[in-house]
Formats: sequence, structure tokens, C-alpha cells
Amino acid sequence: APAATQPFKKLSPWDRGEAYRAGCLDKRVGLHLEILDFVAYIKPTIAEGRRRENLVDVTRQITAKLWPGSELKVYGSYSTGLWLPSSDVDLVVVKCDAHPVQALHRLKKELAKFSNFGNILVIGSAKVPIIKWNDLHSGIELSVCVEMADGVANSKWVAEQAQAFPPLEPLLLVLKQFLYNRDLNDTSSGGVGSTLLTMTVISLLQSRKQGADYEKAESNLGVLLMDYLDMMGLFENERDGISVRDGGLIFDKRTRGWHKSGRPFLLACEDPLNPNK
Repeated sequence: APAATQPFKKLSPWDRGEAYRAGCLDKRVGLHLEILDFVAYIKPTIAEGRRRENLVDVTRQITAKLWPGSELKVYGSYSTGLWLPSSDVDLVVVKCDAHPVQALHRLKKELAKFSNFGNILVIGSAKVPIIKWNDLHSGIELSVCVEMADGVANSKWVAEQAQAFPPLEPLLLVLKQFLYNRDLNDTSSGGVGSTLLTMTVISLLQSRKQGADYEKAESNLGVLLMDYLDMMGLFENERDGISVRDGGLIFDKRTRGWHKSGRPFLLACEDPLNPNK
């Protein structure tokens, strides 16, 4: 009698089991398929997007009341669409004609009037002073800075790169989730922030576009993910820095005075819209 068919046991919520292996002589093809399913599983729902839209609208009403004529703009991963349910919402107030730290303390007083807002903190000593708080109902964290429009311009540039390099979104979301699960995404504790991570993935895609196998690599996310891990694992971060301008290049940090003798291991990545930063 033929052996009884064993029931399929899912190893993860997105797992399709043999679908990743059947007919896949190359395991990278199976990895490619699983990446697609994983990204579909972790991407935010419509409801999660609407909750963030509502929080932005409430914050905009508050800032408009405090500074008539001002504008509240969204930047960062939420504005580019490259965000996860765990991602923060980054905002900037422009045209408010106020001292940044004083403005943030005024905003703090207004936010404190809302029962669903908590953990309100002004970080006035940071290079870019910000205020951070949580929506207690959803756990979403928001932050606001004042008159720092660079983030808006950079976000527009990243959105353009996502259009130019379709693999950017799935690769970035997988890596963001990987770092988040291991508490390695907080820059204040030495982690890799969203901006730096995005630039390193763009650097990889730029280098592959210059090669003869770009079309094949672009169609296989498994190949690209392994190539990314290989690139960053072998990266000479004590010597080299990353630029994604004009097609991308690797430069010697010493030529720009970016090599810090006390902390030579710091990963250096040029701001694409301001090469001196």
C-alpha cells in the first residue's frame, strides 16, 4: 500500500512549503519565492495606513493652530512607501518662524492635552532637535522636527530610486524586519537606521545594474539578498565609504576627512543631495 501522505506543516505564517522547493533546482529561486511571500505578509494593511494618516491629520491641525501659515510635511519611510507596521512616522514643521527647541516645547504642551498620546519627549540637545511621542492606542511612534526640509528632499529622491530599482522595496523590507527583530535598527545604540540601510541597498543595485547579469539578478531576489549580505560582510568600513550619486562609487574615507581615528569602524555613507554630509 502506498505510504500515507504527510500533512503539510507550516513553518511560518507565510510558508508555502514545497512551493519553494518543487521544481527549484537552484535554492536561490526558492528563496526568491519566499521573499515575495514574506514581503506580502509583513507589508502594512490598509487599516494601518489609515491610522497613520489620521495621526498625521491630527498633528497637522495642532501645528496649524500653534503657527498659522506653517506647513507640516511627512518624510522618511512612511512618505516613500517603504515602511513596516513597526515604522515611525517622521514629520517636519516648516514656515513656523520659531526657535526649534522653543517650538517643540510649545508642541509638547498641546500634545499632552490628548489622552491617546503618551511618552512625549523633547530631545533638544540632539544635532537636529526633535519631539517624539506615541499613539497609545496603536503603539505608533511619531516625531517632529522644525525647519529641517532636507528629509523631505531626500525622501523624494529615495522614492525615485524605488521606481528605478524595483527590487529595492522587497529587499529593504526584508532587511528592515531582520534588524527590527534583533533590536539593531536604533541608531542611538549603534544600530543601522532606515536611511543608511536604504543607501547600502541602493549601492548594491547600482553595482548590479552595471553588470551583464543585471536582468537575471533583478528577477531573483534570492540572488540579490545573498549578494547584499556578501557585500556588507566583506565591506572595508574602516577604509571605504559609500556614495550613491551619479551611478554610485566606493571612496576612501581619508580623502574626505571622514576617517575617525577613535572609531574607524563607523560606516560612512554620503548624503546623495549634499555630498559634504
